Amino acid sequence: MTLEPPVTTPYNEDLCELAAALAHEIKNPAALALAHVSLLRKRSDLHGIGDTCDHIEEALEKICSLVQEMLFATYGTAPAYEFDLADNLMDMLEAYQAAWPNCCFSLEAPAEGLTYHGEETYINIIISNLLKNAVEATGGTGHIMINLCAAPGHVMVAINDSGSSSVKSKPHASGLGLPICKWLLSRMGGRLELLTPPACSGCEAKVLLPRA
Repeated sequence: MTLEPPVTTPYNEDLCELAAALAHEIKNPAALALAHVSLLRKRSDLHGIGDTCDHIEEALEKICSLVQEMLFATYGTAPAYEFDLADNLMDMLEAYQAAWPNCCFSLEAPAEGLTYHGEETYINIIISNLLKNAVEATGGTGHIMINLCAAPGHVMVAINDSGSSSVKSKPHASGLGLPICKWLLSRMGGRLELLTPPACSGCEAKVLLPRA
């Protein structure tokens, strides 16, 4: 399988490093706070806090959105370096498990991990958006599995969900998440494939990342 070479655009290295550092310092605490708000909302012994939780979630999500827009504005092509993609995926699944405890998340990956040379920031945004879509497709109560494997010339990250046809009245392609994923992948020389089984028992989002 041959993937297209990445589209490169000049960028200011110092500005990009600053944007990445700010994104790391802001989005990680924001994601943790969102998880705690989600858990707080589910506590049956607390009454009258629903509106407060809504306002907190809205403010935090707006902050995360602004940080993401900052990254898009500053990066031409994100800096590439080596990192363990399996570790990144596990960290994301642990965060999503805390935020959606009624979902069952699992990861199938090489036991020794998988070192990947690429744009970690972009890949994290792509996988996070696809995980959010998968959670919405299952109504927050289904099974979501990530399969990570390598092949000559590419790495595949497949996200499978157990969403039912009744839940999927809002398709995976709704909102900006999917276009953002496709746009970022096009800059990296990768691509996204969406597969829906004939019985509509779930969806598979397959991310193909180029590899030397």
